[in-house]
Amino acid sequence: MNFELGIIRSNLVYVLPFSLFIFPSLLEEAFFRGVLIPNNAKEKGKQFIAFITLVSVFLFVLWHPLNTLTVNLGAREIFLNTSFLFILFCLGLVCSLSYIYSKSLWVPVIIHWFTVFFGYFSLEGEILFWNSMMSGRTNKVKLLYHFSDIIKDVGMALLANRGRCF
Repeated sequence: MNFELGIIRSNLVYVLPFSLFIFPSLLEEAFFRGVLIPNNAKEKGKQFIAFITLVSVFLFVLWHPLNTLTVNLGAREIFLNTSFLFILFCLGLVCSLSYIYSKSLWVPVIIHWFTVFFGYFSLEGEILFWNSMMSGRTNKVKLLYHFSDIIKDVGMALLANRGRCF
């Protein structure tokens, strides 16, 4: 498999991890979890947890197509992809539950950052980093499902551990 790490030679590679930590990870989690989900949600019962989680996840998923249709036009191919929206649903679910059970915004921020950071190096590789590694659409779909499996596994581990992360 031939590929070139074109953008890695740029100074952008040094800024990317920090910028992805600030946006989308920190800012999106601050709003979709920190603002929308009360810190005491766990004490309000399972029905409230289910309701507030679904509201947060729904708005989180909806935000991405709205973002790409109005501001971030370059992300249309990815942000309108149904497989990617499924990953967002899984990520939103894991981040919401990790916030509810840990009562710390840092847990979903780190999960979000990890997912986005490694997504840029693999999922969007042909756009940002590699010229020829992922030329076929099926490779992108396989990577999307791979990331959804990782997010699902993290979520299942959190649920099995009753949210005790740190």
